[in-house]
Amino acid sequence: MKEGSNTVMLKKILSIKFVRFSISGMVATLVDVLVLYILVEWLHVWYLIAATPSFLVGSFVHFLISYNWVFEHEGKIDFWHKYLKFTSIHILSLGINLVLMYLFVQFLHTHYLVGKAAAVIGSLAWNFWGNKKFTFK
Repeated sequence: MKEGSNTVMLKKILSIKFVRFSISGMVATLVDVLVLYILVEWLHVWYLIAATPSFLVGSFVHFLISYNWVFEHEGKIDFWHKYLKFTSIHILSLGINLVLMYLFVQFLHTHYLVGKAAAVIGSLAWNFWGNKKFTFK
């Protein structure tokens, strides 16, 4: 195989993984937003407090899908070892989420779900890169 074809193949594999990672992220985000909504609207928990457990539940869903579907062919190391690495990436992402939600709600005066949408977009690239390079390498 030529070196150029290896580069094309690598780009194709990465783009498929990114699409799968994005799909798994969408499912996890739906879970996250649903838990956030229930906590805020039904249980009357302040949006920033509610954002933490909702994020953690969504992150666990994201890990399960990523572990079993997105990065399935990259060697199976102990489930809990990878989960610890995945969680360490997502801790920074949680910080990004909370800061962006706070800025959107408190300073831009948007609804907390608009802030959540901005937070999800703001952390997507970090989550993919961090998990590709650190968790599922």
